[in-house]
Amino acid sequence: MPEYTLKLRRYLPESGEAPYWEEFKIDLEGTRSVLDGILQAKDRDDGSIGIRCSCRAAICGSCGVRVNGRPTLACHTHLDKAAEASSDGTIQVEPMGNMPVIKDLIVDMDAVHWKKMRRVTPWLIPEGDPP
Repeated sequence: MPEYTLKLRRYLPESGEAPYWEEFKIDLEGTRSVLDGILQAKDRDDGSIGIRCSCRAAICGSCGVRVNGRPTLACHTHLDKAAEASSDGTIQVEPMGNMPVIKDLIVDMDAVHWKKMRRVTPWLIPEGDPP
């Protein structure tokens, strides 16, 4: 089974320390997702890794991260493709850059995303009196 190296950006704002990088060895098939690799590292190596995921089917967007500097969904990105796109074969994973970081790869979606969604009126408003 192939072995991949995940380089995760770790950060805990309450600690007062600067963000740092930590590497994890993953042994999964290349067709598995980066999210599966992160979850394996969380399960086997460090249970404190923070990642948000929900549907695991590229629908909800909660696992949005930057892989090798490019924004993507962790559940939709294959390990082999991410390793090929990397300059040194290490898959670099960091949180999205447009939202405040809560912990590790978890960002505060309320700060930007959900505020914009609440401003949208998802129905038509007719002119004049209702029929």
